[in-house]
Amino acid sequence: MIVKWLNPKDSAEVQRWEDFVLKNGYMWHSSRWIDVIKNSYGFEDIYLYVEDGSGNILSVLPLFHVKAHFFKDELVSLPHVEAAGIVNVDYFDYYERFLLENVKFKQLRIYQFNEKIKDYPYNNIHSVFILDLPDTEEELKGVFKKKEKASFKRIFNQELEIDTKLNEKNIQRFLRLMKLKMREFGTPWHRENFFYNLFEAFKEKIKLAICSFENMDVGAGVVLVYGDVMYELYLIVPAKFRKTRAGSTLEYYFTSMAMDLGLERYSFGRSPKGSGAYEHKKRFNAGEYPLNIYSFDLDMGVLKPRVKPFVREKYGWVSKIVKIVPVPILNLVSGSVRKWVY
Repeated sequence: MIVKWLNPKDSAEVQRWEDFVLKNGYMWHSSRWIDVIKNSYGFEDIYLYVEDGSGNILSVLPLFHVKAHFFKDELVSLPHVEAAGIVNVDYFDYYERFLLENVKFKQLRIYQFNEKIKDYPYNNIHSVFILDLPDTEEELKGVFKKKEKASFKRIFNQELEIDTKLNEKNIQRFLRLMKLKMREFGTPWHRENFFYNLFEAFKEKIKLAICSFENMDVGAGVVLVYGDVMYELYLIVPAKFRKTRAGSTLEYYFTSMAMDLGLERYSFGRSPKGSGAYEHKKRFNAGEYPLNIYSFDLDMGVLKPRVKPFVREKYGWVSKIVKIVPVPILNLVSGSVRKWVY
């Protein structure tokens, strides 16, 4: 067995990585995130894989080196993506040995989806919900509440309009809604080029929908098709538009689209346990999968596991500030702050 470092400029090697991930991993493991994250924030990509003597890929571990003088020196799988981690955790020791011998760093953080790495301690305050899509439209409607079903009819009589064109105008509409919602959460938002890089990297796999009511944008969603799964990256409805039920309408629209495309599953994304979003996703009877966050400190040449608070637990005070700062000021500083918050 040997650990190799993916060369993103080698198209044949990248294709081997993608073929393996499509069969064994998830959208978060795709090498396309190199273009999104590296081009947006300049972090070094360290995409590793284990290969056997016959040249078969057995495991992958995508990482980025998040580094700033006197501030951070951390390998992360992955920053700004809801999950990732190792595909086939049995090979953790191979990666550990390779990193210690070939990369200079101080900390390692792995957002490990579903699987556990040995018996190391971890933080698992988040879950990811994935729905097995039903066979018929009527079965799909059955997973929604009665009031939500009524909102679907408003799509057909055009009270609620959905625009799915992926163009500059709609990207800007999405960004306006996203900034309103992030301010409600008290979360700094990404630089705009992060989203443009995202749409470019996954352009034939990504879908954008803007929901409007009485000529006013009230909600937006972004989903990504990878393999047989549709992943919900963003579903945004600012609080003042919640009564329009744009969120449920977009969820129905996307899950229905996934069925039309012949996909098998729909991922609602991660949510902190006990939150409103968590309870909302839970009622779909979707499968609940843990997101186990592993943290290691480099100590005398050895990786020492530590349980560390999630970013919201550690920097809750930042959220209080973000909620009161005017949007024009946040536009100037938010991207620079979000670069280091994941």
